[in-house]
Amino acid sequence: MKIQVHEDISYQYGTSQRHKFDIYFPQISPAVVPLVVYIHGGAWRTGDKSEFRQIAKGIISASQNRLVVAIINYELSTRSADSARHPEHLNDAMAAVRFLVTDQSYPGRSIVDHNQVFLVGHSAGAHLSALMTLAPHPHFAQLGNIKGVMGIAGIYNIPKLLRANP
Repeated sequence: MKIQVHEDISYQYGTSQRHKFDIYFPQISPAVVPLVVYIHGGAWRTGDKSEFRQIAKGIISASQNRLVVAIINYELSTRSADSARHPEHLNDAMAAVRFLVTDQSYPGRSIVDHNQVFLVGHSAGAHLSALMTLAPHPHFAQLGNIKGVMGIAGIYNIPKLLRANP
């Protein structure tokens, strides 16, 4: 099975190197297939899309070439004064999903069924996935037809987390 990979595709205009995604798709696809958007964890402070290449390839392999996988980056909250603060992470994730649903030009788009979009997030990525689909926000309507969310080891109760880890 051959998988095509295109890296560092910008999903938002600007100067940030974090506003990029990698896309993985089968070289030969049986038809138009669903899109899985993977959002990495790392406590909103660490992580990079490049760390999850094997996960993307594994998802496509397990689906027998019936999925396209995009792994996104977003601004992180490092210790620097100009690092991201909430809701910048969420805004970045929404911008990436919106781009993947609406843009006509990225590689592999021709085989993506934009009525079949699934979000998979780990830890902080699960939190962002949940916020995108559960919280009311005017931009959510622009995200397209999200059919499902899989949160892996998600962080969902921020107040409780802050009380336990001041």
